Amino acid sequence: MPRNGFTSVATMKRLALVSGLVVCLAALTPVSSPVPAVAGVASPIRLKVMSFNIQYGASFSTIDAVVKAIRRADADVVGLQEPFGKTRKIARKLGWFASPRLHVVSRFPIVHPDGSRVAGDPGGRIPEGAWGYLVLGDGAVAAIGQTHTPWWPNGLSAMRKGEDEAEVMALEQHKVAWLQPHLDAVAGPVAAGTPTFFLGDLNTPSHLDWTQEAVDALGWQPPTLDPPGERYVVRWPVTGAMEDAGFHDTYREANPDPIAEPGFTYCVRFFPACGRWNTWDRIDYVYSAGPIEIVRSNVVGEGGRFTDIRSRPWPTDHRAVVSTVDVTRVQPDPFAAPIAERVFTGRRTRVAFHHPATPDRVVGLWARGQEPTTDPAAASANVGAGDDDGIVAIETDGLDPGPYTVAMLDGSDVVASSSVALVDRRAPATIRTLASRYDQGEPIGVRWKGGPGNRYDWLALNRNCFDPSTCALRQWRYVDARPFGSARFTNGSEGVWPLRPGRYSVSLCVDDDYRCVATSKVFRIEGD
Repeated sequence: MPRNGFTSVATMKRLALVSGLVVCLAALTPVSSPVPAVAGVASPIRLKVMSFNIQYGASFSTIDAVVKAIRRADADVVGLQEPFGKTRKIARKLGWFASPRLHVVSRFPIVHPDGSRVAGDPGGRIPEGAWGYLVLGDGAVAAIGQTHTPWWPNGLSAMRKGEDEAEVMALEQHKVAWLQPHLDAVAGPVAAGTPTFFLGDLNTPSHLDWTQEAVDALGWQPPTLDPPGERYVVRWPVTGAMEDAGFHDTYREANPDPIAEPGFTYCVRFFPACGRWNTWDRIDYVYSAGPIEIVRSNVVGEGGRFTDIRSRPWPTDHRAVVSTVDVTRVQPDPFAAPIAERVFTGRRTRVAFHHPATPDRVVGLWARGQEPTTDPAAASANVGAGDDDGIVAIETDGLDPGPYTVAMLDGSDVVASSSVALVDRRAPATIRTLASRYDQGEPIGVRWKGGPGNRYDWLALNRNCFDPSTCALRQWRYVDARPFGSARFTNGSEGVWPLRPGRYSVSLCVDDDYRCVATSKVFRIEGD
C-alpha cells in the first residue's frame, strides 16, 4: 500500500524523562561535539541531521538495522520516510524523542506550536503541511519539516523512455503540488529567520546535479540501462521550488562537484525494488535555511563507491544522507506545546514553553469546546516567574479521552497555544459512519476516536469486502495525523465516485500501511 509500492492500489495512494513540574531546558544540551566558543559570542550548536527512507517500515530488514545505521551516522535528528507506524518504536530503541506527525526522531524534544500546520488537498489526497521545533536548550530552537513526494507520475522515467521536456515537466508538477503545503508551512519560520531544516525523499533528481557538464560526463547511470532515451538538462521543478523558497541543498553545497561526488542515494542494487528499469540518482535531501552553516554532508549506505559511511546489514533500497551543520542560537516567539501530541490518560502531559518570565504564567489543558480565556482549565500547572524556558508536567488523572487545547496564560491573556490528544490505552480505536444508509452520490460522513496519530494514517472505504489488507479500494483519504476527528467521502476524494449501490465499510489504517486499527459497521448505499 505504500506510495512507492508495486500494485495498482499503490498508484492511487502515496504508497529519559522529565520529573517534577518545571525542568530548565538548559539540561537539554546537544550530544554532538561542541563548537569552540568565541569570547562574548554564544557558540553555535553543532547538529548532524539525517534523511532516511527505511522502505516499508524496514519490512525487508529489521528495525534494529535501521537503528544501527542511525548510530553509525552519529545523527542527532532523523527524518524518516516510509516508517509505516514505527516512528515511536525507533525512537524508543534509540532513547530519543519522536514526532509521529512529522516522522522525525531526535535527541531533542520535538514540539508543534500553534500555526505549525497548513491544510493540504481538500479531498484528503495530499496531507497537511507541518513543521515542529527542535528544542535545543538554553532557549534555542530550530524548525524542521519534511515530506515524501510520490514517485509517480515520474518525469525521470518519461525522459528515459524518450519523452520531451514539456512532458517531463508536466509530470513533475504533481510532486510540486504535493510539496506546496509543506513549503507553505515552513515559510513562517524561514521568514522569521529561524534556523530551519527540510528533509525528504523527494523522488526527483536535483537541478544542481543536472548541469550540462554532468549530463555529458555521466550519462544514464547505470550506463547499461536499456532502453535509454536522451538525457538532457532540465531544471527539476521540485528542487527548484526548494531553492526558490530559500533553502540550501546541504549535500551539494558541501560537495559542489556533481561529477566527482554524484551522491547517488537510489537505488541500492541488491534490494528487490531495484532493477533494470531504475536509474541511479540523488533523490534524498537535507535542506537548510536561515542562520545555519554547512560543515559537511555524507552518504550513508551499504558500502562501495557511492557510500561515505557504511552500515551492514543495510536495511533499505535507499541510501541516507547526513549533514553536519552549525546552528546559530535563535530564540523563538512565545510557544507552549506538548512534547508528545498523543498521551495516554493518567500519564503526565509534558509541555515545553518559551515566554518571558512573569509571576502569573500558567500552562493548562482545556477540553474541546472550552475557552482558555473564560473557562477553568481541566488541568494546569503554575510556572510563575521562573525561567523563560522550561518543560512543565501536567497531570491527566481523571480526564476524559479526547482532543484538548494546550495554552499558556499570563494572567487572563493567552500568550501561546497548541493541542494534545488524550487516549485511553485500554480502549481500542473506533470508527463509525454518521448514518447507516446513504443515497447514491450523497457525501459519507465518518468519525473516529483513539487513532494512532501518525502522519499518514488514512481511511479506506471498501465495498463488499471487510478486510482492508485484501480489498480493492473504492475511496481513500488521509486524516492528517488526528487521533480524534471527522471527514467526508465525496466527489473530489481519491477513488471512484459516485459509489455503486451496495454494502460498504470504512477502516482507519496506520501510516500508509494496510494494517488497520478499526473498521466501521457495514452501511448501505441505496440506488434509484
